[in-house]
Amino acid sequence: MTLTEYSEIDQGNICLLVSLDLSKAFHKVNHDILLHKMSSWYNMDVSWFKSYLRNRSQYVQHNNETSTPGKTDIGVPQGVILSCILFALLLNDLPYHLKKIFALLFADDSNFVITGNHNTILKILKKIKTTMEIIIEWMNLNRMQLNVNKT
Repeated sequence: MTLTEYSEIDQGNICLLVSLDLSKAFHKVNHDILLHKMSSWYNMDVSWFKSYLRNRSQYVQHNNETSTPGKTDIGVPQGVILSCILFALLLNDLPYHLKKIFALLFADDSNFVITGNHNTILKILKKIKTTMEIIIEWMNLNRMQLNVNKT
C-alpha cells in the first residue's frame, strides 16, 4: 500500500482490495492489439516484435507423448523475461480507465484499492461494481478473460 491508503486507514476509512485473476493471461495476449499499443502508444518500432511473435508453433508434452506442433497467433511464451514486459505493455493502460482507483500491477497479477468512508458503504459497493464493469469492458476490448470465480 502507498501513503494514500495508509492515510485512508488512519482516517478510519475502509480500504478494499480487488484482486483480479486473468484466465490464461499469457496465452491470451492478442498480437495485433499488443503490437498496435506498442506502435501507437509507445511509439516503438514493432518490426522485430512482429517477427518474434508471429508464426510461432507450440506443442504439448505429457507422459513422454508429444502432440503435433501447431501454429498459434495469440499468446506470448511463458518463462521468458520479455513475455512479462510484453504483457505489462498490454495491461499498462488499464489503470487509466479507472478514475481515482489505485492500481497495483505486476505481470498478470492486478490489484485495485477502493477506499471510502465506512458510513458510505453503499457508495463503495457501487464504486466496486462500476470499476468491475469498466475492467470487464477493457478485458473484452483487449480479448483477455477475467476469471470471475477467482477474482
